[in-house]
Amino acid sequence: MNNDMELASHLEDLTRALGDNVDSQKVESELKNCLDNFNLPINEAKRCVIKKFGYDPQILGNAVDKTIRELSQVENSVNLLCRIIYIDDKEISVNGKPKKISYGILADPTGTIPFTAWHELNCDKGEVIRIYNAYTKSRNEKLQVNLGDRTHVRIMPPDALPQGRNNGNFQKYSVTDFRDGLGNIETVLRILDIEERGVTIDGEKKQIFKGFAADETGKCRFAAWSDFNLNKNDVVQVKSGYIKSWRGVPELQLNGGTIVEKMQNDVLPSLDILAQDKVLPICKLKVLGGAAGVAVEGIILDIRPGSGLIERCPECRRVLQNSMCMIHGKVKGGFDLRVKSVLDDGTGAITVILGLEITEKILGMDLKACLELAKEQLRTDVIHERLIEKLLARPIRVAGIVLSDEFGLMMIGNSAEMILPKIKTESLSLLDELGININNEV
Repeated sequence: MNNDMELASHLEDLTRALGDNVDSQKVESELKNCLDNFNLPINEAKRCVIKKFGYDPQILGNAVDKTIRELSQVENSVNLLCRIIYIDDKEISVNGKPKKISYGILADPTGTIPFTAWHELNCDKGEVIRIYNAYTKSRNEKLQVNLGDRTHVRIMPPDALPQGRNNGNFQKYSVTDFRDGLGNIETVLRILDIEERGVTIDGEKKQIFKGFAADETGKCRFAAWSDFNLNKNDVVQVKSGYIKSWRGVPELQLNGGTIVEKMQNDVLPSLDILAQDKVLPICKLKVLGGAAGVAVEGIILDIRPGSGLIERCPECRRVLQNSMCMIHGKVKGGFDLRVKSVLDDGTGAITVILGLEITEKILGMDLKACLELAKEQLRTDVIHERLIEKLLARPIRVAGIVLSDEFGLMMIGNSAEMILPKIKTESLSLLDELGININNEV
């Protein structure tokens, strides 16, 4: 065993198994003897030490030491040495009682993986931990590590595992490949916009820098938890970043362990080109699970109930039903306009939500004019009917952010424009598919 830190962790395994029944120095001497003189693998050496002192090796359990890359979907008992690169807590309900659990992302020199601890894990981001007797599970086709009631966690010295910047084992990704839980990312991006924000975490005020960045494959959100002196239009190479997603939308996280280096401006296309929203088919968005700064083109198949004139809670902005807010009860709401629709592009369908300004543009009427029309006709659904006339079965291009939840995909649009059909181009394409050649112009 050439690493004293690793040896110490295995000695702790044996000490936990044997308890106070055997002198710890004798245990260490026997383990070193098995490793140095008999060249036994570490797990076999530990079993031999247990037998040496007259105990059943089963008391060690069936856990085996693995790296993140070696994990499979059927690990029932596994030990890991890793670093926490992201951690947070949340409260869930178990049998009607609140319970706090922890979740986040683990990393070692071979990769990263999401984890869930089914109890509060009193550890901090950046700490190196040794996990005993964890298990794996697949969630939404993604492998994750679970820390259950039988799992033991020990905080290790920082140098027990190299920092990402030292091991150099970065994985290159483009924006279109970003997925929740990825770590040790290396990527090259142009900063499209950035702003400084103040946040409070565990009662402590911190400054973060948030914005959008892009490469040739698409846009992404980013959050920098340290000041990397980033400016709009900078081209940067990021090493040891990681991805955290919210409702399917990946966000690149840059922390104190991240390396950010500015590059030549011509490494990527210009800001004007990269700032354009890339049109993606809905089938691709379903695979991604969410995206920021994208556009979809298709036909509006349905204008859903809740479109047109609506009332919102003055406190939380939720839509009211019969003047009732699900959070604040009966309130006096304020009027608003929106479109809640279904768009189909031939590869799939997606719910599209358009806010006040876009809805006013589509109607050719502002909110005040809509309220006057509704008052004149003594009904609010007249605006819903106008939206059906304007949008139903019409081709449209919508740009914005695509979120996902248990109900599927939903796009929150920040711009929308009707598409004029390209009759000549589409006719020629159809004739070509049918094998009909024409020489005269259409």
